[in-house]
Amino acid sequence: MNLRQAFGAVFWSFLGVRKGAHYDEDARNLKPHQVIIVGSAYRLVGLAVASSPIENGSPGCRSPETIEPFISRTIRSTSG
Repeated sequence: MNLRQAFGAVFWSFLGVRKGAHYDEDARNLKPHQVIIVGSAYRLVGLAVASSPIENGSPGCRSPETIEPFISRTIRSTSG
């Protein structure tokens, strides 16, 4: 099994959606060092994404000055 196939097999196994026949084939063909290398690569990508800074101007990111009036309006509209 080449490294590209190993990336696919590990990705789908992380999601838990690998079908039985494919899972059995992966178990026969994957070597432990391939799983370790691919898992480490996915871990590094995950850490890089998780540690990326979020700036205040990013879409979906609200500063405390803009979130407090939003919460106040929401509470007033639901309590009335």
